[in-house]
Amino acid sequence: MDKEHPLVFQVRSRQHSAAAAAVAAASGATVPGGGLRLVKGSSAAVTRIHGRIFPEGLYYIAVGLGTPPQTYFLDIDTGSHVSWVTCDAPCVHCAQGPNPWYDPSHASPVDCRSDLCRAAQTGFIRGCSSGSEDQPPGSEAAKAESLEGGGVGLEKGEVGRGRGGGGGESSGKGGEGEEGGSGKMVHAKPRHLQEAVRDMSAGDAGGAGGAAGGGDSNESDFKESDSNEDGINQCDYDIVYADGSSSQGVLVTDRLLFLHPSGTLKAAQFTFGCAYDQEGDLAISPARSDGVLGLGPSNLSLPAQLSRAGVGRNVFGHCLDSAASGGGYFFIGDALLPTAVTWTPRASTSDTRFYHASLLHVSYGSKKLPTSPSKVERDNTGSSPSAYNEDGVESGGAIFDSGSSFTYLTATAFEPLLLMASADAAAAGLQRDTTATVLPHCWKAGKGAPEIRSVADVASHFATLTFAFKSHSIFSSSADLTVAPSTYLFSPGRGTVCLGILNGEESLALGSASRTIIGDIAMRGYLVVYDNENTRIGWTSADCSSKS
Repeated sequence: MDKEHPLVFQVRSRQHSAAAAAVAAASGATVPGGGLRLVKGSSAAVTRIHGRIFPEGLYYIAVGLGTPPQTYFLDIDTGSHVSWVTCDAPCVHCAQGPNPWYDPSHASPVDCRSDLCRAAQTGFIRGCSSGSEDQPPGSEAAKAESLEGGGVGLEKGEVGRGRGGGGGESSGKGGEGEEGGSGKMVHAKPRHLQEAVRDMSAGDAGGAGGAAGGGDSNESDFKESDSNEDGINQCDYDIVYADGSSSQGVLVTDRLLFLHPSGTLKAAQFTFGCAYDQEGDLAISPARSDGVLGLGPSNLSLPAQLSRAGVGRNVFGHCLDSAASGGGYFFIGDALLPTAVTWTPRASTSDTRFYHASLLHVSYGSKKLPTSPSKVERDNTGSSPSAYNEDGVESGGAIFDSGSSFTYLTATAFEPLLLMASADAAAAGLQRDTTATVLPHCWKAGKGAPEIRSVADVASHFATLTFAFKSHSIFSSSADLTVAPSTYLFSPGRGTVCLGILNGEESLALGSASRTIIGDIAMRGYLVVYDNENTRIGWTSADCSSKS
Protein backbone atom coordinates (compact mmCIF):
# COMPACT_ATOMS: atom_id res chain seq x y z
CA MET A 1 0.00 0.00 0.00
CA ASP A 2 1.34 3.39 -1.00
CA LYS A 3 0.53 5.43 2.11
CA GLU A 4 1.90 8.64 0.62
CA HIS A 5 -0.94 8.96 -1.87
CA PRO A 6 -4.44 8.18 -0.56
CA LEU A 7 -7.26 6.73 -2.59
CA VAL A 8 -9.18 9.01 -4.91
CA PHE A 9 -12.18 7.71 -6.80
CA GLN A 10 -13.11 9.36 -10.06
CA VAL A 11 -15.65 12.19 -10.06
CA ARG A 12 -15.97 15.59 -11.68
CA SER A 13 -17.51 18.19 -9.40
CA ARG A 14 -17.80 21.99 -9.37
CA GLN A 15 -17.62 21.87 -5.59
CA HIS A 16 -14.09 20.41 -5.65
CA SER A 17 -12.66 21.59 -8.96
CA ALA A 18 -9.01 21.03 -7.97
CA ALA A 19 -9.60 17.37 -7.21
CA ALA A 20 -11.71 17.01 -10.34
CA ALA A 21 -8.89 18.39 -12.47
CA ALA A 22 -6.42 15.96 -10.92
CA VAL A 23 -8.73 13.03 -11.56
CA ALA A 24 -9.43 14.18 -15.11
CA ALA A 25 -5.69 14.16 -15.81
CA ALA A 26 -5.60 10.45 -14.98
CA SER A 27 -8.85 9.55 -16.71
CA GLY A 28 -7.24 7.72 -19.60
CA ALA A 29 -6.78 4.47 -17.68
CA THR A 30 -9.51 2.16 -16.50
CA VAL A 31 -9.90 0.09 -13.36
CA PRO A 32 -12.58 -2.28 -12.08
CA GLY A 33 -15.07 -0.44 -9.94
CA GLY A 34 -15.63 2.60 -12.13
CA GLY A 35 -12.37 4.50 -11.74
CA LEU A 36 -10.90 4.29 -8.23
CA ARG A 37 -7.78 6.39 -8.45
CA LEU A 38 -4.91 7.68 -6.39
CA VAL A 39 -4.25 11.36 -7.00
CA LYS A 40 -0.81 12.60 -6.09
CA GLY A 41 -0.74 15.27 -3.42
CA SER A 42 -4.31 14.71 -2.22
CA SER A 43 -5.42 13.18 1.07
CA ALA A 44 -9.01 12.64 -0.05
CA ALA A 45 -10.83 9.86 -1.85
CA VAL A 46 -13.75 10.63 -4.13
CA THR A 47 -16.10 8.52 -6.19
CA ARG A 48 -19.25 9.15 -8.16
CA ILE A 49 -22.58 8.28 -6.57
CA HIS A 50 -25.31 6.71 -8.71
CA GLY A 51 -29.01 6.41 -7.98
CA ARG A 52 -31.86 8.63 -6.76
CA ILE A 53 -34.89 8.66 -4.50
CA PHE A 54 -37.26 7.30 -7.16
CA PRO A 55 -37.47 4.85 -8.81
CA GLU A 56 -34.13 3.38 -7.68
CA GLY A 57 -34.74 4.11 -3.99
CA LEU A 58 -31.05 4.05 -3.14
CA TYR A 59 -27.68 5.71 -3.74
CA TYR A 60 -24.69 3.51 -4.51
CA ILE A 61 -21.04 3.58 -5.54
CA ALA A 62 -19.07 1.16 -7.70
CA VAL A 63 -15.96 -0.55 -6.34
CA GLY A 64 -13.47 -3.09 -7.65
CA LEU A 65 -13.27 -5.92 -5.16
CA GLY A 66 -11.95 -9.46 -4.89
CA THR A 67 -9.40 -11.82 -6.40
CA PRO A 68 -9.63 -11.58 -9.36
CA PRO A 69 -11.26 -8.13 -9.11
CA GLN A 70 -14.89 -7.67 -10.05
CA THR A 71 -17.11 -4.60 -10.07
CA TYR A 72 -19.78 -4.37 -7.35
CA PHE A 73 -22.41 -1.72 -6.67
CA LEU A 74 -22.70 -0.97 -2.93
CA ASP A 75 -25.53 0.97 -1.28
CA ILE A 76 -23.93 3.74 0.83
CA ASP A 77 -25.42 3.36 4.31
CA THR A 78 -24.43 5.48 7.30
CA GLY A 79 -27.16 3.76 9.33
CA SER A 80 -25.43 0.37 9.51
CA HIS A 81 -21.97 -0.82 10.45
CA VAL A 82 -21.27 -3.92 8.33
CA SER A 83 -20.26 -3.75 4.65
CA TRP A 84 -21.20 -6.82 2.62
CA VAL A 85 -21.57 -8.18 -0.90
CA THR A 86 -23.79 -11.00 -2.09
CA CYS A 87 -21.55 -14.04 -1.88
CA ASP A 88 -21.56 -17.45 -3.54
CA ALA A 89 -20.45 -19.41 -0.46
CA PRO A 90 -22.77 -20.90 -1.77
CA CYS A 91 -25.74 -18.54 -1.70
CA VAL A 92 -28.94 -19.72 -0.03
CA HIS A 93 -31.36 -16.83 -0.52
CA CYS A 94 -29.77 -14.11 -2.61
CA ALA A 95 -31.13 -11.66 -5.12
CA GLN A 96 -29.55 -11.50 -8.55
CA GLY A 97 -27.91 -8.09 -8.65
CA PRO A 98 -26.34 -6.16 -11.50
CA ASN A 99 -23.07 -8.11 -11.17
CA PRO A 100 -22.11 -11.77 -10.55
CA TRP A 101 -22.03 -12.92 -6.94
CA TYR A 102 -18.74 -12.47 -5.11
CA ASP A 103 -16.44 -15.51 -5.15
CA PRO A 104 -14.81 -15.92 -1.70
CA SER A 105 -12.39 -18.70 -2.65
CA HIS A 106 -9.35 -16.38 -2.41
CA ALA A 107 -10.53 -14.38 0.60
CA SER A 108 -9.16 -14.64 4.14
CA PRO A 109 -11.74 -15.43 6.84
CA VAL A 110 -11.69 -13.08 9.83
CA ASP A 111 -11.17 -14.79 13.18
CA CYS A 112 -14.15 -14.68 15.52
CA ARG A 113 -11.96 -13.48 18.40
CA SER A 114 -10.73 -10.37 16.56
CA ASP A 115 -11.71 -6.75 17.19
CA LEU A 116 -13.22 -6.55 13.70
CA CYS A 117 -15.47 -9.51 14.46
CA ARG A 118 -16.59 -7.94 17.71
CA ALA A 119 -17.44 -4.78 15.76
CA ALA A 120 -19.45 -6.78 13.21
CA GLN A 121 -21.40 -8.49 15.98
CA THR A 122 -22.16 -5.29 17.90
CA GLY A 123 -25.81 -5.35 18.97
CA PHE A 124 -26.20 -9.02 18.12
CA ILE A 125 -25.11 -12.37 19.51
CA ARG A 126 -21.39 -12.23 20.26
CA GLY A 127 -18.66 -14.81 20.11
CA CYS A 128 -17.65 -17.79 18.01
CA SER A 129 -19.87 -20.31 16.29
CA SER A 130 -18.55 -23.80 16.96
CA GLY A 131 -21.09 -26.13 15.52
CA SER A 132 -24.06 -27.50 17.44
CA GLU A 133 -22.76 -26.45 20.85
CA ASP A 134 -23.17 -22.72 20.16
CA GLN A 135 -26.42 -21.17 19.02
CA PRO A 136 -26.00 -19.57 15.58
CA PRO A 137 -26.73 -15.87 15.16
CA GLY A 138 -30.33 -15.44 14.07
CA SER A 139 -31.69 -18.51 15.83
CA GLU A 140 -34.53 -18.09 18.31
CA ALA A 141 -32.29 -19.31 21.10
CA ALA A 142 -29.62 -16.80 20.15
CA LYS A 143 -32.14 -13.96 20.20
CA ALA A 144 -33.40 -14.98 23.62
CA GLU A 145 -29.84 -15.40 24.89
CA SER A 146 -28.91 -11.92 23.64
CA LEU A 147 -31.90 -10.30 25.31
CA GLU A 148 -31.42 -12.13 28.59
CA GLY A 149 -27.80 -11.03 28.63
CA GLY A 150 -28.76 -7.38 28.36
CA GLY A 151 -27.70 -7.01 24.73
CA VAL A 152 -29.57 -4.95 22.17
CA GLY A 153 -31.03 -8.07 20.57
CA LEU A 154 -31.58 -8.93 16.93
CA GLU A 155 -35.03 -7.40 16.69
CA LYS A 156 -33.59 -3.95 17.46
CA GLY A 157 -31.77 -4.14 14.15
CA GLU A 158 -30.01 -1.50 12.12
CA VAL A 159 -31.47 1.83 11.14
CA GLY A 160 -30.42 1.70 7.51
CA ARG A 161 -32.31 0.42 4.48
CA GLY A 162 -35.57 2.18 5.31
CA ARG A 163 -36.34 2.13 1.61
CA GLY A 164 -39.89 2.86 0.60
CA GLY A 165 -41.21 3.14 4.13
CA GLY A 166 -41.56 -0.50 5.01
CA GLY A 167 -40.09 -3.95 4.85
CA GLY A 168 -40.93 -6.63 2.34
CA GLU A 169 -41.94 -10.20 3.04
CA SER A 170 -39.37 -12.39 4.69
CA SER A 171 -38.28 -15.34 2.60
CA GLY A 172 -38.04 -18.68 4.30
CA LYS A 173 -34.69 -20.35 4.79
CA GLY A 174 -33.91 -23.76 3.42
CA GLY A 175 -33.39 -26.63 5.77
CA GLU A 176 -29.87 -27.52 6.72
CA GLY A 177 -28.42 -30.39 4.76
CA GLU A 178 -30.45 -29.89 1.58
CA GLU A 179 -28.48 -30.13 -1.60
CA GLY A 180 -28.66 -28.06 -4.73
CA GLY A 181 -28.33 -29.48 -8.19
CA SER A 182 -24.60 -28.77 -8.34
CA GLY A 183 -23.80 -30.31 -4.98
CA LYS A 184 -24.02 -26.96 -3.15
CA MET A 185 -25.38 -27.18 0.35
CA VAL A 186 -28.33 -25.07 1.44
CA HIS A 187 -27.74 -24.05 5.04
CA ALA A 188 -30.18 -22.62 7.55
CA LYS A 189 -27.53 -21.23 9.90
CA PRO A 190 -23.96 -19.92 9.63
CA ARG A 191 -21.75 -22.68 8.33
CA HIS A 192 -18.00 -22.81 8.03
CA LEU A 193 -16.90 -20.92 4.94
CA GLN A 194 -13.95 -23.19 4.13
CA GLU A 195 -16.26 -26.17 4.29
CA ALA A 196 -18.72 -24.44 1.97
CA VAL A 197 -16.03 -23.71 -0.61
CA ARG A 198 -14.95 -27.35 -0.52
CA ASP A 199 -18.58 -28.28 -1.24
CA MET A 200 -18.60 -25.87 -4.18
CA SER A 201 -15.42 -27.39 -5.58
CA ALA A 202 -16.85 -30.88 -5.26
CA GLY A 203 -20.12 -29.81 -6.85
CA ASP A 204 -18.42 -28.14 -9.78
CA ALA A 205 -16.45 -31.35 -10.33
CA GLY A 206 -19.66 -33.34 -10.40
CA GLY A 207 -19.34 -34.60 -6.85
CA ALA A 208 -22.04 -34.73 -4.24
CA GLY A 209 -20.23 -32.87 -1.49
CA GLY A 210 -23.38 -31.53 0.09
CA ALA A 211 -23.10 -33.05 3.52
CA ALA A 212 -21.48 -30.98 6.24
CA GLY A 213 -17.80 -31.77 6.30
CA GLY A 214 -18.25 -34.33 3.54
CA GLY A 215 -17.40 -34.49 -0.11
CA ASP A 216 -14.00 -34.25 -1.70
CA SER A 217 -11.12 -33.16 0.47
CA ASN A 218 -10.11 -30.54 -2.09
CA GLU A 219 -8.20 -27.71 -0.46
CA SER A 220 -9.71 -24.25 -0.83
CA ASP A 221 -7.65 -21.18 -1.61
CA PHE A 222 -8.25 -19.60 1.79
CA LYS A 223 -5.33 -18.00 3.55
CA GLU A 224 -6.03 -19.15 7.11
CA SER A 225 -5.42 -16.83 10.04
CA ASP A 226 -5.72 -18.13 13.60
CA SER A 227 -8.13 -20.76 12.41
CA ASN A 228 -7.91 -24.42 13.31
CA GLU A 229 -8.03 -27.17 10.73
CA ASP A 230 -11.82 -27.38 10.94
CA GLY A 231 -12.16 -23.66 10.25
CA ILE A 232 -14.52 -23.17 13.20
CA ASN A 233 -13.10 -19.80 14.21
CA GLN A 234 -14.70 -17.81 11.41
CA CYS A 235 -16.69 -14.68 12.24
CA ASP A 236 -20.43 -15.04 11.59
CA TYR A 237 -22.71 -12.02 11.50
CA ASP A 238 -26.46 -11.55 11.17
CA ILE A 239 -27.70 -8.03 10.54
CA VAL A 240 -31.37 -6.95 10.57
CA TYR A 241 -32.46 -3.65 9.02
CA ALA A 242 -35.27 -1.30 9.94
CA ASP A 243 -37.45 -2.39 7.02
CA GLY A 244 -37.36 -5.98 8.31
CA SER A 245 -34.88 -7.28 5.74
CA SER A 246 -31.75 -9.09 6.88
CA SER A 247 -28.37 -10.34 5.74
CA GLN A 248 -26.38 -13.23 7.17
CA GLY A 249 -22.83 -14.15 6.30
CA VAL A 250 -19.19 -14.47 7.25
CA LEU A 251 -16.60 -11.71 7.64
CA VAL A 252 -13.69 -11.93 5.17
CA THR A 253 -10.78 -9.82 3.95
CA ASP A 254 -9.99 -9.34 0.26
CA ARG A 255 -8.51 -6.79 -2.14
CA LEU A 256 -9.99 -3.36 -2.90
CA LEU A 257 -8.67 -2.06 -6.25
CA PHE A 258 -7.49 1.44 -7.18
CA LEU A 259 -5.27 3.08 -9.77
CA HIS A 260 -1.86 4.58 -8.95
CA PRO A 261 -0.78 7.79 -10.76
CA SER A 262 1.79 5.69 -12.62
CA GLY A 263 -1.07 3.82 -14.27
CA THR A 264 -0.53 0.57 -12.37
CA LEU A 265 -3.20 -1.14 -10.32
CA LYS A 266 -2.77 -1.28 -6.54
CA ALA A 267 -4.78 -3.11 -3.91
CA ALA A 268 -5.76 -2.28 -0.34
CA GLN A 269 -6.98 -4.92 2.09
CA PHE A 270 -10.67 -4.46 2.98
CA THR A 271 -12.68 -6.47 5.51
CA PHE A 272 -16.37 -6.97 4.70
CA GLY A 273 -19.16 -9.52 4.84
CA CYS A 274 -19.52 -12.46 2.48
CA ALA A 275 -23.34 -12.45 2.56
CA TYR A 276 -24.82 -15.82 1.65
CA ASP A 277 -28.37 -15.55 3.04
CA GLN A 278 -30.74 -12.58 2.65
CA GLU A 279 -34.36 -12.10 3.65
CA GLY A 280 -37.07 -9.56 2.91
CA ASP A 281 -36.49 -6.93 0.24
CA LEU A 282 -32.82 -7.91 0.02
CA ALA A 283 -33.81 -11.29 -1.42
CA ILE A 284 -35.97 -9.85 -4.23
CA SER A 285 -34.59 -10.07 -7.78
CA PRO A 286 -33.53 -8.16 -9.71
CA ALA A 287 -31.64 -6.12 -7.12
CA ARG A 288 -30.30 -2.67 -7.94
CA SER A 289 -27.10 -3.17 -5.94
CA ASP A 290 -24.79 -6.03 -4.98
CA GLY A 291 -24.58 -5.20 -1.29
CA VAL A 292 -24.15 -2.48 1.31
CA LEU A 293 -21.26 -0.20 2.23
CA GLY A 294 -21.82 0.10 5.99
CA LEU A 295 -20.42 3.47 7.07
CA GLY A 296 -21.53 3.65 10.70
CA PRO A 297 -19.01 4.91 13.30
CA SER A 298 -17.31 1.55 13.66
CA ASN A 299 -13.76 0.37 13.04
CA LEU A 300 -15.27 -1.81 10.29
CA SER A 301 -16.13 1.13 8.02
CA LEU A 302 -14.02 1.67 4.89
CA PRO A 303 -12.80 5.13 6.03
CA ALA A 304 -11.75 3.69 9.40
CA GLN A 305 -9.91 0.78 7.79
CA LEU A 306 -8.08 3.06 5.36
CA SER A 307 -7.22 5.49 8.14
CA ARG A 308 -5.64 2.71 10.20
CA ALA A 309 -3.60 1.79 7.14
CA GLY A 310 -2.30 5.36 6.96
CA VAL A 311 -4.51 6.36 4.04
CA GLY A 312 -6.18 9.66 4.91
CA ARG A 313 -8.15 10.52 8.03
CA ASN A 314 -11.33 8.90 9.32
CA VAL A 315 -13.57 11.52 7.74
CA PHE A 316 -16.00 10.99 4.88
CA GLY A 317 -19.04 12.59 3.32
CA HIS A 318 -21.66 12.41 0.62
CA CYS A 319 -23.27 14.98 -1.62
CA LEU A 320 -26.61 13.87 -3.09
CA ASP A 321 -27.74 15.86 -6.10
CA SER A 322 -31.17 17.46 -5.65
CA ALA A 323 -31.89 17.16 -9.38
CA ALA A 324 -34.50 14.63 -10.46
CA SER A 325 -31.77 12.66 -12.23
CA GLY A 326 -30.03 12.02 -8.90
CA GLY A 327 -26.36 11.09 -8.54
CA GLY A 328 -23.70 12.96 -6.60
CA TYR A 329 -20.36 12.10 -5.06
CA PHE A 330 -18.83 10.38 -2.03
CA PHE A 331 -15.45 11.19 -0.51
CA ILE A 332 -13.03 9.95 2.14
CA GLY A 333 -10.54 12.22 3.94
CA ASP A 334 -10.61 15.83 5.09
CA ALA A 335 -8.60 17.59 2.37
CA LEU A 336 -11.67 18.56 0.34
CA LEU A 337 -13.72 20.02 3.18
CA PRO A 338 -14.98 23.55 2.54
CA THR A 339 -14.60 26.10 5.33
CA ALA A 340 -18.28 27.01 5.70
CA VAL A 341 -19.59 23.83 7.34
CA THR A 342 -22.32 23.86 10.00
CA TRP A 343 -21.31 21.38 12.71
CA THR A 344 -23.23 19.53 15.41
CA PRO A 345 -21.45 17.26 17.91
CA ARG A 346 -22.15 13.58 17.55
CA ALA A 347 -24.19 12.60 20.58
CA SER A 348 -22.60 10.22 23.05
CA THR A 349 -24.61 7.00 23.27
CA SER A 350 -24.05 3.43 24.34
CA ASP A 351 -24.66 2.27 20.76
CA THR A 352 -21.74 3.10 18.46
CA ARG A 353 -23.40 1.93 15.23
CA PHE A 354 -25.18 5.20 14.45
CA TYR A 355 -24.47 8.87 13.72
CA HIS A 356 -26.68 10.33 16.40
CA ALA A 357 -27.13 14.05 17.05
CA SER A 358 -29.04 16.05 19.66
CA LEU A 359 -32.16 17.45 17.99
CA LEU A 360 -33.51 20.54 19.73
CA HIS A 361 -36.67 21.00 17.68
CA VAL A 362 -38.24 20.74 14.22
CA SER A 363 -40.14 23.63 12.61
CA TYR A 364 -42.55 23.84 9.69
CA GLY A 365 -42.17 27.40 8.53
CA SER A 366 -42.29 29.52 11.70
CA LYS A 367 -44.21 26.91 13.70
CA LYS A 368 -42.33 24.53 15.97
CA LEU A 369 -43.59 20.98 15.99
CA PRO A 370 -44.33 19.42 19.40
CA THR A 371 -41.41 17.76 21.15
CA SER A 372 -41.66 14.01 21.59
CA PRO A 373 -42.79 13.15 25.12
CA SER A 374 -40.02 10.55 25.23
CA LYS A 375 -37.27 13.15 24.91
CA VAL A 376 -36.89 12.90 28.68
CA GLU A 377 -38.09 9.52 29.80
CA ARG A 378 -38.63 8.07 33.24
CA ASP A 379 -37.58 4.69 34.51
CA ASN A 380 -39.98 1.97 35.66
CA THR A 381 -40.54 3.74 38.98
CA GLY A 382 -41.72 6.86 37.19
CA SER A 383 -39.33 9.08 39.07
CA SER A 384 -35.86 9.21 37.52
CA PRO A 385 -35.48 11.05 34.20
CA SER A 386 -33.34 9.33 31.61
CA ALA A 387 -31.84 10.86 28.49
CA TYR A 388 -31.68 7.50 26.71
CA ASN A 389 -34.21 4.97 25.48
CA GLU A 390 -33.89 1.19 25.72
CA ASP A 391 -31.53 1.06 22.72
CA GLY A 392 -29.01 3.33 24.41
CA VAL A 393 -29.90 6.09 21.94
CA GLU A 394 -30.59 9.61 23.17
CA SER A 395 -34.35 10.05 23.18
CA GLY A 396 -35.69 12.91 21.11
CA GLY A 397 -32.53 12.96 19.01
CA ALA A 398 -31.91 12.18 15.36
CA ILE A 399 -29.88 9.70 13.34
CA PHE A 400 -28.28 10.65 10.01
CA ASP A 401 -28.93 7.68 7.74
CA SER A 402 -28.01 7.61 4.05
CA GLY A 403 -29.50 4.11 3.91
CA SER A 404 -33.03 5.50 4.30
CA SER A 405 -34.61 7.08 1.25
CA PHE A 406 -37.05 9.14 3.28
CA THR A 407 -37.03 11.08 6.54
CA TYR A 408 -38.93 9.85 9.59
CA LEU A 409 -40.32 11.94 12.45
CA THR A 410 -41.74 10.84 15.78
CA ALA A 411 -45.52 10.48 15.78
CA THR A 412 -45.78 13.49 18.11
CA ALA A 413 -44.05 15.72 15.56
CA PHE A 414 -45.38 14.12 12.38
CA GLU A 415 -49.10 14.42 13.04
CA PRO A 416 -49.20 18.24 13.29
CA LEU A 417 -46.78 18.47 10.34
CA LEU A 418 -49.18 16.45 8.20
CA LEU A 419 -52.11 18.63 9.25
CA MET A 420 -50.27 21.84 8.31
CA ALA A 421 -48.93 20.43 5.03
CA SER A 422 -52.39 19.13 4.11
CA ALA A 423 -53.91 22.55 4.86
CA ASP A 424 -51.33 24.21 2.61
CA ALA A 425 -52.07 21.68 -0.12
CA ALA A 426 -55.81 22.36 0.10
CA ALA A 427 -55.21 26.12 -0.02
CA ALA A 428 -53.23 25.56 -3.23
CA GLY A 429 -56.14 23.71 -4.83
CA LEU A 430 -54.67 20.24 -4.37
CA GLN A 431 -56.58 17.19 -3.23
CA ARG A 432 -55.52 13.89 -1.70
CA ASP A 433 -54.42 11.33 -4.29
CA THR A 434 -55.74 8.05 -2.92
CA THR A 435 -54.50 6.10 -5.95
CA ALA A 436 -50.82 6.73 -5.20
CA THR A 437 -49.09 3.65 -3.79
CA VAL A 438 -45.49 4.83 -3.43
CA LEU A 439 -46.04 6.82 -0.23
CA PRO A 440 -49.04 7.29 2.09
CA HIS A 441 -49.44 11.06 1.70
CA CYS A 442 -49.72 12.34 -1.87
CA TRP A 443 -51.69 15.06 -3.67
CA LYS A 444 -52.94 15.79 -7.15
CA ALA A 445 -54.51 18.80 -8.80
CA GLY A 446 -58.08 19.52 -7.74
CA LYS A 447 -61.01 19.68 -10.10
CA GLY A 448 -60.46 22.29 -12.78
CA ALA A 449 -56.83 22.94 -11.77
CA PRO A 450 -53.94 22.33 -14.17
CA GLU A 451 -52.16 18.99 -13.85
CA ILE A 452 -49.02 18.88 -11.71
CA ARG A 453 -46.05 18.49 -14.04
CA SER A 454 -43.31 18.54 -11.41
CA VAL A 455 -42.62 19.44 -7.78
CA ALA A 456 -41.70 22.95 -8.91
CA ASP A 457 -45.36 23.59 -9.79
CA VAL A 458 -46.49 23.32 -6.16
CA ALA A 459 -43.41 23.73 -3.92
CA SER A 460 -44.04 27.42 -3.27
CA HIS A 461 -47.30 26.59 -1.49
CA PHE A 462 -45.55 24.60 1.27
CA ALA A 463 -43.24 25.78 4.08
CA THR A 464 -39.58 25.06 4.75
CA LEU A 465 -38.70 22.37 7.29
CA THR A 466 -35.96 23.23 9.78
CA PHE A 467 -34.15 20.68 11.94
CA ALA A 468 -32.42 22.58 14.76
CA PHE A 469 -29.54 20.62 16.29
CA LYS A 470 -27.23 21.35 19.18
CA SER A 471 -24.48 23.63 17.87
CA HIS A 472 -20.80 22.74 17.89
CA SER A 473 -20.02 26.46 18.13
CA ILE A 474 -20.38 28.65 21.22
CA PHE A 475 -21.36 31.52 18.92
CA SER A 476 -24.54 29.85 17.68
CA SER A 477 -27.57 28.67 19.63
CA SER A 478 -28.35 25.90 17.16
CA ALA A 479 -27.06 24.19 14.04
CA ASP A 480 -29.92 24.38 11.54
CA LEU A 481 -30.49 22.00 8.66
CA THR A 482 -33.12 23.64 6.44
CA VAL A 483 -35.02 21.51 3.94
CA ALA A 484 -36.97 23.31 1.23
CA PRO A 485 -40.32 21.98 -0.05
CA SER A 486 -38.68 21.35 -3.42
CA THR A 487 -36.41 18.91 -1.58
CA TYR A 488 -38.76 17.07 0.81
CA LEU A 489 -41.53 16.75 -1.79
CA PHE A 490 -41.08 14.44 -4.75
CA SER A 491 -43.08 13.31 -7.73
CA PRO A 492 -43.33 9.56 -8.48
CA GLY A 493 -44.95 10.41 -11.80
CA ARG A 494 -46.74 13.11 -13.75
CA GLY A 495 -49.77 14.48 -11.92
CA THR A 496 -48.78 13.49 -8.37
CA VAL A 497 -46.59 14.98 -5.64
CA CYS A 498 -45.82 13.17 -2.37
CA LEU A 499 -44.57 14.09 1.08
CA GLY A 500 -41.15 12.48 1.63
CA ILE A 501 -41.46 12.85 5.41
CA LEU A 502 -43.03 9.85 7.15
CA ASN A 503 -44.32 8.78 10.54
CA GLY A 504 -41.53 6.60 11.91
CA GLU A 505 -43.86 4.84 14.33
CA GLU A 506 -46.03 3.60 11.45
CA SER A 507 -43.40 3.11 8.76
CA LEU A 508 -40.42 1.39 10.37
CA ALA A 509 -40.88 -2.25 11.25
CA LEU A 510 -38.09 -2.00 13.80
CA GLY A 511 -38.31 1.70 14.50
CA SER A 512 -38.62 3.60 17.74
CA ALA A 513 -41.14 6.37 18.34
CA SER A 514 -38.40 8.41 20.02
CA ARG A 515 -36.16 8.49 16.94
CA THR A 516 -36.01 11.01 14.14
CA ILE A 517 -34.19 9.69 11.08
CA ILE A 518 -32.67 12.14 8.62
CA GLY A 519 -32.83 10.23 5.34
CA ASP A 520 -31.66 10.93 1.80
CA ILE A 521 -34.56 13.15 0.81
CA ALA A 522 -33.63 15.74 3.47
CA MET A 523 -29.90 15.62 2.66
CA ARG A 524 -30.15 16.30 -1.07
CA GLY A 525 -28.32 19.44 -2.12
CA TYR A 526 -26.03 19.27 0.92
CA LEU A 527 -22.49 18.07 1.38
CA VAL A 528 -22.90 16.05 4.59
CA VAL A 529 -19.70 15.26 6.50
CA TYR A 530 -19.10 12.58 9.13
CA ASP A 531 -15.97 13.58 11.04
CA ASN A 532 -15.00 10.61 13.19
CA GLU A 533 -11.70 12.24 14.14
CA ASN A 534 -13.58 15.00 16.00
CA THR A 535 -16.88 13.13 16.65
CA ARG A 536 -19.06 15.62 14.80
CA ILE A 537 -21.47 15.78 11.88
CA GLY A 538 -21.61 18.71 9.49
CA TRP A 539 -23.33 20.00 6.37
CA THR A 540 -23.14 22.79 3.87
CA SER A 541 -25.20 23.66 0.81
CA ALA A 542 -23.37 22.42 -2.28
CA ASP A 543 -23.56 21.69 -5.97
CA CYS A 544 -23.58 17.90 -5.92
CA SER A 545 -23.55 17.48 -9.68
CA SER A 546 -21.03 14.99 -11.02
CA LYS A 547 -21.56 15.99 -14.65
CA SER A 548 -19.32 19.05 -14.98
